[in-house]
Amino acid sequence: MDDLKNVGFEIKIGIEIEFTLFKSVEDGILEPAELNADSNLHSLVTYLDDFDIIYEVMHKHGIHVETIHKECSPGQFEIVIKYGEVIKTIDDYYLAKEIIA
Repeated sequence: MDDLKNVGFEIKIGIEIEFTLFKSVEDGILEPAELNADSNLHSLVTYLDDFDIIYEVMHKHGIHVETIHKECSPGQFEIVIKYGEVIKTIDDYYLAKEIIA
């Protein structure tokens, strides 16, 4: 990687973490927490308090969240971690996965 810097290039990455929220309906059977398959504000607002906590914890650990939004599948959301230096961004990714879980 030092060779790339010597010629004016730098490698950076960004990560999008997609996940689905589930709820237990009976006898341990899981289904998406909400059945809306559209990317819309209503679904995001429904879980705003939860995402606010996730954002605050990530911020405390130095993880820069660019956005949190609804994806187009029931219960599916995405958190985008800002692009940056490769090793730090990968470290942020693994810590973010633990925070979300």
